[in-house]
Amino acid sequence: RLNDVESELLNRAAVKLMNSPLHIETPDFMTIDDLKLMVRGYKLKHNIQVVFYDYAQLTSPTKDQARMNRYEVMGEVAKTMKLEIARHMDVAFVTAAQLNREGAKQKRPTAENIGDSYQIAQTADTFLIMSEAEGNATVVDLLIDKNRAGHKDILIPMYFDRPTQIIRESEGGAKYPSYRLKPKG
Repeated sequence: RLNDVESELLNRAAVKLMNSPLHIETPDFMTIDDLKLMVRGYKLKHNIQVVFYDYAQLTSPTKDQARMNRYEVMGEVAKTMKLEIARHMDVAFVTAAQLNREGAKQKRPTAENIGDSYQIAQTADTFLIMSEAEGNATVVDLLIDKNRAGHKDILIPMYFDRPTQIIRESEGGAKYPSYRLKPKG
């Protein structure tokens, strides 16, 4: 349903993307061991600097993890992401995890609202929570919930342009949420 101009723009963007150093993998099944091997291969072949891993909860258990509950499996996944991939391979590792149903309904979700993936929040150096601002579908609140290298408990209002799926910082900048105390210093 694209017109000629839109089709040309899409083609140009596709060529630009194909010629970029960006590598996108979309396997149907992925254990943490599979992810480790994939990252190691890309690190050796392309010297990648960062990995973005979408939806960590879809990581399948390995044979060794078959008898573990989901919480324990996600704990192993989190440790492997940080220690064996990020630190050992010197790759920045960014992962996304989905809020559970209860958390999605809350005014201010917390790390506990990612359910069996709470271990990711505990293991991470930095943990951010994005949630729709109350009653406003074009404003997204980005909360720096945990930050071992700096300030935490900082709320950054972001503007979300749904048609383009672009999120950018709203005017006014960061602030401390009213329900949290401003840290000293």
